[in-house]
Order: sequence, then C-alpha cells, then structure tokens
Amino acid sequence: MGPTVSRAGLRGFAVASLSVTTPDQKEWIEGGGVLPGPLLSQDPYRSELGGLLGMAVCLSSMATLIGPSANAITTSCAVTTACDGLSALQKVNIRKETVKPTWKNFDLITPLVDLWTDMPFPTKLQHVLGHQDNVNRPLTLLEKLNVQMDARAKHIALNHLHYRTHQISEQHAGYGKIFIDSTLVTGHIQETLNHHILHKQMIEFLANKWSIDEETLTTQVNWYAFGKAREETSFPIQRFMAKWISGDTATGRVMLRRKQRLIAKCPKCDEEDEHLLHILTCPSTESTDFRTSLIAELAVWLRKECTEPDLQKFLIAGITSW
Repeated sequence: MGPTVSRAGLRGFAVASLSVTTPDQKEWIEGGGVLPGPLLSQDPYRSELGGLLGMAVCLSSMATLIGPSANAITTSCAVTTACDGLSALQKVNIRKETVKPTWKNFDLITPLVDLWTDMPFPTKLQHVLGHQDNVNRPLTLLEKLNVQMDARAKHIALNHLHYRTHQISEQHAGYGKIFIDSTLVTGHIQETLNHHILHKQMIEFLANKWSIDEETLTTQVNWYAFGKAREETSFPIQRFMAKWISGDTATGRVMLRRKQRLIAKCPKCDEEDEHLLHILTCPSTESTDFRTSLIAELAVWLRKECTEPDLQKFLIAGITSW
C-alpha cells in the first residue's frame, strides 16, 4: 500500500477529492464528491476533513474485504497519508473523548476519529504544501498527487454546478447526525439550535405582523445577506432601521400618540395622517426632490461598490417606480 492524498475544491461548497495509490502509481483508487451540509458551513477545511474521512472509509473497506487474513497482511502495508490542510490532518490522531460539540464540522470529525482509531493499516500522516504546480522544480510523489487531486476537485465542483451530481452520502459513524427542519447541523450545536429557535420566532412574528406566509419569508428572503449587511452597518443606521421596522419612527401618528404633537398632519403637504408609508411617498416638492437626491446618491454608491450593472438598474428602477 502506498500514499493517499485528499484535496479541497472550489469556494461556495465543499468538495472532497481523494486518491489511494501504490508508490509506482500502477494501481490506484480515486473518489470524491460534494459534501452534505448547509451552504454557510462549506469551506476548504470541511473539504479536507471530507477527503480524510473518505480515505478512512476506503481503507477500512479494503481491510474488511481482505477478510480473516487482514491482520497478517495489513501489518506489512504501511500507508502514508498526506493532506495540505494541516488543521484537518491534526484531527486524525485526536482522542474521541476530546471532541467537543462546539467544534466546527463536528459531524465529520467524530466519524473521522472513529474510523482512523480502528484503522488496520499502519499509517503515517504527512502535511504536503498545496498549489505546488508552479514552483519550477521536480515535484515529489505526494505533491504530484496533491496537484492531481486539486484538478479533480475542481472538475467535480464544475460538474456539480452544471448537473448537481457527485453528492457524497452522509456518514453514520461517530456520534450520529442532528437535523433541524431537514438541515444537517455541522458544528456549534448549541449555538446553531439557539439561532434556529430565535430565527423561527422572528419569522412567526414578521408573518403575523405583515400578513406574509411563513414559507415565503423563509425561502424567498436571503437572511444571511441581511446579517452581513447588519454587521457592516453603523450603529446609528441600525438604530434607525430598528425603529422603522418596529413602527417607532417619529411620524405624525407616533408623535400624536406620544402626546408631543396636537395633530398627526404632515408638515410638508398637510396630509391629515402622516405615517411611515406617507413619508416614503409624500407628494410635496420638497420631499420629492429629497428622495431624488437620495436615489442619485445610492446610484453613485452602487457604482463605487462595483455592483453588477443589471442589479444596479433593478434596484434604482424598482425604488423609483415604487
């Protein structure tokens, strides 16, 4: 038995590619695919763990097929296992009792530890540097294999983008699997459960407040994008948005309720009831000019942020027409 190598794939989803080969590369086994799990958990680290897990499954299966004579054969079959993800490689030799449910990719680490602990082959772990195809020197066998697995992983990723194939089945080893509404929990179990409960409560609140179907709010709104926008937004803007969504913005209606005005009339156009929607659609010349200037500022900002041109047109035209 010779070297084994795993490799990660492209950004956007985790792809594992692996090869088990003899030193002369005359006999080999290759495999790989797209790892299960939610989009936000997919990264190169998960890819490397998936490759190592795939190799463990492959080697364990080979020992099982050998049968009763496995012990005599496997002791003489040393295996060098290489991976360019050092953090993933270091997880192979940890003890099962040290694995914590707060770890990232908990669902892959537990079966990985189980299978490598019971590995019948003597194994040597070796970290190999990735992307060595442009170093202008002869590559070692492990570096060559790593470059090949890199190319294979990209091929699997591109194939998956077009045909949605090569989905790796979920493992049943380790501590088992946890699903929330059919979504696999890949790590940070307590934090993930807490986030899901609070998010579900927020969806129910918004659905009742705005009379929108919960399914529509769940599937048609990119909550991850909202979260990223909130992280990058200044605190005054966050406070303004919180007041606007909760209906606590100082409109004529709200100021009348607070007993800070005698009437709820709009000071710009004398509309009897100034509410949130009226602020956005007030027909006065001053309000119209102000909104036009804001839309112009938005257009400049979108261009500055290199927003895709069609998306710029969609946003500006949509806001203007509304």
